[in-house]
Amino acid sequence: METEAINGELPTLPELGREDTYYGKVAHKAEKKGDLHTRAAYKVAQYLTLAQGAATWPDKLKYYRHALENHAKPRPPIDENVWAFYEQLKEWVRQEAGAEALRIARLEDHVYIERTGRNEMRFRIVSDAARFFRDLLGVGERPDWFNEHDFNLLRQFQLKWA
Repeated sequence: METEAINGELPTLPELGREDTYYGKVAHKAEKKGDLHTRAAYKVAQYLTLAQGAATWPDKLKYYRHALENHAKPRPPIDENVWAFYEQLKEWVRQEAGAEALRIARLEDHVYIERTGRNEMRFRIVSDAARFFRDLLGVGERPDWFNEHDFNLLRQFQLKWA
């Protein structure tokens, strides 16, 4: 096992870049040993990897949400270190989700710029942008899968085409 929690120490976060099955196998071994924190870290890595390979934002979002809701939540007993570790896992998911959403938004922004350059009717572009950003950001307050900074950057893209 690459990183293992020993003597109550919390594991370091695994590096991304391997096959999702690798993370699943390490998580399974950790679970057998009763090392729930290592299991959680590797399950988050597994779902981040699955999100990277997903073709659409809704598919990616499914993996980000699963990681947050099922693996980045501590189980009792919780002390300050355990709480901080799981907050780090949540922030890792938010960082990855935000980076991917920003990448997608930049690509879409270029499409809208090109359409503007072709003198396409502004109301059509605005309508398409409204639908795109509603799907990306949801409606209302910042969703849990984005950190505040990335959400604000995404909102700037959204407002540009409002």
